[in-house]
Amino acid sequence: LYASDVLGFEPTRIAAIIGVIPLVAFLRFFILDWVRKFGRGRLLAATAIARLIVLVVMVVLPIEWMSFGVLLTLLLIFTVAQQFGTGTVWGSLMRDITTDRDRGQFFARMRFSFTAVNAVTLFIFSLVITSEMTPGTYKALLLLAIVGQINTLIWASKIPDKSDTGTSSGRSSLGGYKRFIITLRTSPLLRLPLVISILIQFSLMPLMAVYLRTMLDVPAQLVSFYLLSSTLGAAIGFLIWGRIADTLGFRPMLSGLLVMSVAIAPVYLLLSPFDPGQPFSFTDIDLTQAVTAIALHTIGFIIGGLTSGTAIATTTIEQHHVRRRDALESLNIYGVVIGLAASGITLFSGFYLEAFALPRGVTEFGNSIFYFDWVKAWLVIVVPIFQLLILALVH
Repeated sequence: LYASDVLGFEPTRIAAIIGVIPLVAFLRFFILDWVRKFGRGRLLAATAIARLIVLVVMVVLPIEWMSFGVLLTLLLIFTVAQQFGTGTVWGSLMRDITTDRDRGQFFARMRFSFTAVNAVTLFIFSLVITSEMTPGTYKALLLLAIVGQINTLIWASKIPDKSDTGTSSGRSSLGGYKRFIITLRTSPLLRLPLVISILIQFSLMPLMAVYLRTMLDVPAQLVSFYLLSSTLGAAIGFLIWGRIADTLGFRPMLSGLLVMSVAIAPVYLLLSPFDPGQPFSFTDIDLTQAVTAIALHTIGFIIGGLTSGTAIATTTIEQHHVRRRDALESLNIYGVVIGLAASGITLFSGFYLEAFALPRGVTEFGNSIFYFDWVKAWLVIVVPIFQLLILALVH
């Protein structure tokens, strides 16, 4: 919203920012041996300080200085710190402190906690924002993020960090390159589980907020309430899916989630365009806008709940197929490949939205009940095909 409303960036530029950033995940591979010596907990704290510095710079930097290059550079620095810290060591740390018996519920409780905090943040944000994002609102969000980074810094030092030395199979004596190659050849995580996770990335629409703002002219406040609905759905979902994952297993759970995702897809056709530039108010809304608002919040809540279930299921799959002796390497290879898939689909989404969908506009049909555009074609037709393919692979 900031890049679209305040800086006026086109969808392809926004997609470039979101899509290029995950590519820095490759840098993780060069520090894995060093991480073992430095300590995973210490690395979390150090990278939290680096992210804190970037946020402070973004707060004090004048808005007229925030060009595409400056914003991209700051976000790249922030993401390098994130990839070196959380991205590199979080998965192996969680592998150390959980078991197969309680892993689903553990991740559900953990993710519910930060999703609930996110929901509260989005609710406050939704009350503050009006028709569009403003520089002042964005600065306030950055200040809130600074508080979050300070909180991260305090707690990162308290996570137990078991030593990786002395692991089985004599791998502790191997060099980084040999360890990496052996993991690449032998890790069960880097087989079918990786393929399933890549296809899940391909079944997402990462620029949904940009699509709503640029193609359907949905007011920023309504977009923020959509994000809030999605977050609330995810938070409530985390309370349910962890226990189900531990009880039923990931295969039946993920199968059910995929079937429900395919069933909900046609609701996207109810989303109609708003009049651009017209002030929005919940007290002065016509029937078509009301249908869109209800459909948008319904989609957000249900998809948020299904996405949280998918996250728990894929995390269970991921952790089940990781061996402790190569967890650092296999989880980082897995994360980088998933990041590349996410980057690719994000860049494609920006190109698809700006070059293909926007020029063709929105077409109404069915007595103005349904509205078609080429993003909806992706969401209603192409995404379910990916989801059915994932369903086949899961079995």
